[in-house]
Amino acid sequence: MAAVLIPVVMLSLSISFGIFTLYSQYRFTADELSGVTTIEHLFSARDALQRLRGLSQIRPVENNAITVEERRSQARDEFFHQLDDAASPQSGAKFIPETELKQLKRRVWQLYNENTGDNSEFQKYSAAIDTLHAIVLRVADLSNLVLDPELDTYYMMEIAVKQIPELSEDIAVLRGIGSGILAGGTIVAEQLRQLRHKVIIADDKVKKFTRASAIVRHAATDTAQIFTANNVSLQQKWNAFKAVCKRVDNHCCNLNAETFFDSGTEVINTLRLIFSQTMHLLQHRLQQRKVNQSRLMLGSLLAALLAVYAIFYFSLSFYRQQQRSYRELERISITDALTGIPNRRYLDMVFDNELKRARRDGKGFTFGILDVDFFKQYNDTYGHHQGDDALCRVAEALAAALPRAGDYYFRYGGEEFCFIAAVPNEKTAAMIGERIRLRVEQLQIEHRKSSVSPHVTVSCGMIFVPEITTEDLDFMIKQADTMLYKAKSRGRNRCLTISTTGSGS
Repeated sequence: MAAVLIPVVMLSLSISFGIFTLYSQYRFTADELSGVTTIEHLFSARDALQRLRGLSQIRPVENNAITVEERRSQARDEFFHQLDDAASPQSGAKFIPETELKQLKRRVWQLYNENTGDNSEFQKYSAAIDTLHAIVLRVADLSNLVLDPELDTYYMMEIAVKQIPELSEDIAVLRGIGSGILAGGTIVAEQLRQLRHKVIIADDKVKKFTRASAIVRHAATDTAQIFTANNVSLQQKWNAFKAVCKRVDNHCCNLNAETFFDSGTEVINTLRLIFSQTMHLLQHRLQQRKVNQSRLMLGSLLAALLAVYAIFYFSLSFYRQQQRSYRELERISITDALTGIPNRRYLDMVFDNELKRARRDGKGFTFGILDVDFFKQYNDTYGHHQGDDALCRVAEALAAALPRAGDYYFRYGGEEFCFIAAVPNEKTAAMIGERIRLRVEQLQIEHRKSSVSPHVTVSCGMIFVPEITTEDLDFMIKQADTMLYKAKSRGRNRCLTISTTGSGS
C-alpha cells in the first residue's frame, strides 16, 4: 500500500507547492491593485492640498471674498474625503499608518484655520504636501508596484508615481507664488526672481516628461492614446501658463490672482487627467493579470484534486476499515460477552470522571455490588445454559432500574454485577438498590433450590459517598463488598447501604 501511496503523495506535494506559488503571485497582484486605488485617492488628496495652498496666497477682498473662501472650503473637504477613502479597508488601510494620517489631517486643519497668507504658511503647506508624497511612494513600495516584473508596467509607474507628481508640484508652487504676488498688490523683486526660477525648472520638467512619455509609448503601445493627445494639450496649456507668468514678470496690471491661479490649474488638471488614465490602464492590466492567475490557479487546483483523489479514496477506505475494527475492538474490550452490558474494565475507565462530575454538580455518589442468590445451586439444577439466560435477564433488569444518563452498570464477574450513580443523599442511594432488587425479583425466574424465594433474587451491598469525601474505587469496592456479605448473612434478597459518614441501613 505504501508503495502505491508514496508517489501519489509526492506528486500532490509538488502540485501543492505550485499552487502555493501561483497563489503568492495572485496575492502580489491583488496588493498591486489595492496600491493603485490607494495612490489614486492620495493623488487626488495631494491635488486638493496644492489648491488649498495656492488659494491661501490669495487674500480675499470685497469682490472675491466669497469665491475664494468657497474654493478653499471645497479643496479642504476634498482633501479630507480623499484621504479617508485612501485609508479605508477597501483601499490601502494596510499600507498607511493610521497615526501618520491623523497627524497630517491635524496639521492641515490647523493651517486651514490659521490662514495667514504669508510665506511661512506656504512653506508649511509644502511640507504637508511632501509628507503626502512620501506616503504615496511608500504605498507604491509596500503594494509591490515598484517591484512589478513587467517592464512597461514599471515605466507607467515611474511616470504616474514620480514624474507627474513632481511636475504637478512644481507648477502648483509656481501657481501659488504668482497668485501671492498678484494678490499682494505690490511686486517684490525677490518674488519675481523665484517666479522666473520656478518657470525654468517647470519648463525643463515638462520637456523631461514628454521624453519619458515617448519611452512609455514605445514600451507599452496601448498607452499611445493616453500620451499622444494629452501631451499636445499639456504643451499648449503650459505655454499659455508661461505666457501668463511672463505678464506677471512684465508688471501687467490687468491680471488678477484668480485668473493666474486658474491658468495654472488647467495645466495641473491636464497632468491629473494623464495620471488618472495611466492608473486606470494600469488597473485594467493588473485586473486582467489577476483573472488569468486565478484561472491558472483554478486549473492547477483541479489537477491537484484529481491527483489527490486516489489518495483520498484509498486512504479513506483503509481508514474507515481501520476505524471500524478499532471501534469493534474497543467495544469488545469494554463489553461483557455474555450479557452485552459493560464489564469491569469499563468501570475502571469511567469511575474517576463520574466521581468528579458528581462532586462538581454538588451531589453524592453511590457504588453497589449485587450477587445472584444461590446461583451455584441454580446452575446445578437447571444447567449452565439456563444459568446464562438468567444472568442475561438480571442484566436487563439492572439496566431498566438505572435509566438515567449518569447511571452506569457493569458485570463484575461470575454472578456479580455492580453499578454507580450520582445521588443527593444516602436515602436515594438505598432506594436505587431496593429498586434493582425488586426488578430482579419481579422477573419471577423459577429457582426451586433457593431457600429465600421460589424465584431468582439478588443481594446487594452499597456505599454512599457524600460530596465532601475523596474515596477511590478500591475503597468503595471493599466497603460495598462488606455490605454485600452482611446482606447475605442476614438472609439474602436484601440491600444494605453504608455511608462514609458512618451511618448504615
